[in-house]
Amino acid sequence: MPGAICGPYDDVVLPYDGEKPDWELEPAAVIGRPARRISPDRALDAVAGWVIVNDLTLRERIFRGDMPELGADWLAAKNAPTFLPAGPVLVPRRAVPDPSDLRITLRLNGEVMQDESTKDMCCMRRFGKWPGSSPGTPVSSDPSC
Repeated sequence: MPGAICGPYDDVVLPYDGEKPDWELEPAAVIGRPARRISPDRALDAVAGWVIVNDLTLRERIFRGDMPELGADWLAAKNAPTFLPAGPVLVPRRAVPDPSDLRITLRLNGEVMQDESTKDMCCMRRFGKWPGSSPGTPVSSDPSC
C-alpha cells in the first residue's frame, strides 16, 4: 500500500491497538515501465531495479473475530503508515543478473531474526502473474507462498 511506504531509517509507528508487530525482509522489484499481463519469462523486462523492503504485519489483525467469514484480513494487518520501510538504495536491474539467489539477513538490535535466500521466496515465480503495475511501483515477494 502506497501509504505504508517510508524510508529505511524512519521510525515505525504502531497503531494505537498494535501489540504484535512482525517483520519480513523481502526484495521488491521496482517497476520501470507499464507492466500488464506479462509472461513470466518476460517479467523482468519491466523491472527498473531492486530495493529491500521490511514488510511489517500486525499479527493480531490478520484474523478478525468480528468477521470470521472474511478469513485473513491482510489489508488491515499490513496497511498502516510506516509499515513498509524501503531502501536505502535502488539497485539497477543490470547490477543484479540473477535475483533468484541473493542472501537476505535482518538483524534487530544485533540479533539475527531472518537469514534466507531469495531462492526460497516466490517473487520471481509469480511476478508475471500480476494484473498490472505502474512505473515506480514496488512489487515485493512473499517468503511463505
